[in-house]
Amino acid sequence: GGSDYFYNQRVYFPVKDKQVALKIEDAGKKQVGVLFIFKIDSVQEKRPFLFDVSFVLTKTEGIYIVNTQTGEIYCRVL
Repeated sequence: GGSDYFYNQRVYFPVKDKQVALKIEDAGKKQVGVLFIFKIDSVQEKRPFLFDVSFVLTKTEGIYIVNTQTGEIYCRVL
């Protein structure tokens, strides 16, 4: 357990297609999300203090901007 493993940061994704950008804007903040597709690379055991901690290391396979209500994929970012 623990809570020091999370990091919050604002990220900007360029959307070159104006029609796609307008669809994202029209959907609004509550209906738009970012979908990360990861491939698990390995699991490492660490012992930073008196307890064991497992870290899952991954490689990003894709990042998509999606509509969380309909499941529509607006665009692939990576």
